[in-house]
Amino acid sequence: MHSHTHSAQETQAKADLLEHHQAGSRITLIGMGANLGMSVAKGAAGIVFHSSALVADAAHSLSDILGDVVTLYTFRKSRQPVDASHPFGYGRYEALGTLVVSGFLVAAGVGIGMHALEQVYSLLPMLSSAPAAASSSPDAIGMDSRAIWFAVASIGINEALFQATMK
Repeated sequence: MHSHTHSAQETQAKADLLEHHQAGSRITLIGMGANLGMSVAKGAAGIVFHSSALVADAAHSLSDILGDVVTLYTFRKSRQPVDASHPFGYGRYEALGTLVVSGFLVAAGVGIGMHALEQVYSLLPMLSSAPAAASSSPDAIGMDSRAIWFAVASIGINEALFQATMK
């Protein structure tokens, strides 16, 4: 009869991997919560302050939430042990997740770009008939300058999430 033992190094490596897995899942869940909050806040502020940039950024935050769901799933799936149906492991799920998240970002970018073009086209008649000084001011098109604080807060939150992810 063969007995199976694990060395202290193997045991420590497994503990380190489990801790890394839990930290990766935890930061992804924190990011999802932050993106949900930012999406709601930026969307509401964009509507209240007439800022299409904030509405577009809210849409981007929503795409980040979808990306976080895919990331969480593929992160967990790719860490599964080798089995009969996957003799080389599940590591390719991570690459597939990266491709899906990239698709979300491209789709969000295209949507934001199309919305920006629509805004420019809708302003062209107004800009051609407005005095030059009024057309260069954001207030001339009805945007409230307080919207900038939501964008600044978003930058700060995203930087904090990035730093936490790097740890």
